[in-house]
Order: sequence, then structure tokens, then C-alpha cells
Amino acid sequence: MIPMRGGLRGIGVDPKYAPAVVILISLLVGVFVLQMVTITAVAIAGVIESVRIGAFFWVLGFILYGLLSIYAPLIIIRVIFSIAMLSYSYRIMRFLVEITEPLLGPLRRVVPVIGRFDVSPIVALLIVWVCQAAVVSIFLRNAPFHTF
Repeated sequence: MIPMRGGLRGIGVDPKYAPAVVILISLLVGVFVLQMVTITAVAIAGVIESVRIGAFFWVLGFILYGLLSIYAPLIIIRVIFSIAMLSYSYRIMRFLVEITEPLLGPLRRVVPVIGRFDVSPIVALLIVWVCQAAVVSIFLRNAPFHTF
């Protein structure tokens, strides 16, 4: 709670809101973890079933879709941690930067900053979602057991 209060003071917000912010962040992390577990389970089940019936084109589709589904929440978590001013010295932040920077770095050079806000993560999420839709329509179009 104390680091959150200091972080809130640093951005000019009353530190009395720290408990509410911690609860909100905990809920968001819970939703992200649940989403990642669910999508990973669906992707693994899809890969197993595809291998069982010999549909290797679907195996590739489920793997790609699963990886993209994990990548999107990582971008969002990185944005949240950046807003919370989590330092690069933390191992989790270094991991998130190393994983997401290959997409966000080039986008930052192309997408203009609006005011003080970097909108490249929003563009990155749109790209990931378009890629997911492409994977579903190309690789998993006739897969009878996907739930996307």
C-alpha cells in the first residue's frame, strides 16, 4: 500500500485512494490471469484434438491464436505498470518491455503521440486483434471445436 501511496502522490492524486487503486489493480490482474488461463486451455485443447485427428493446419492455427491471445494482455499489463511508474529495474517490467518492445518500438516511430499520450499500445492491440481474426478465418475456419 505504501508504494502505491507514493506513486499516487507522484502523479498528483490524493494517497487516500491507494486502497481503491490496489483493489482495482488486483481485479484487473485477476481478470487477465483468468483470461490467459482460459485461452491457453482452449488453445492446448485445440492443439491436442487437432493432433489427434491429424489436422496439422489447425494445430498451427491454435498455436498462433494462443500466442496472440497471451500477447495482448502483456501489452495491457505493460501499459498499466508504466502508468503506475514501475521501474525497469523490476524483473517483471524488464520482461514485459523485452516481450512487447518488438511491436511497440516500431509503432512508436510511426504513430504520433497525442498530447502526452502514447497511443502505440492501442494500435498494437488493434494489430494483434486483426491478426487473431486472420488466424481464425485462415487457419481455424472449419475447425469444429474452437470457441473463439
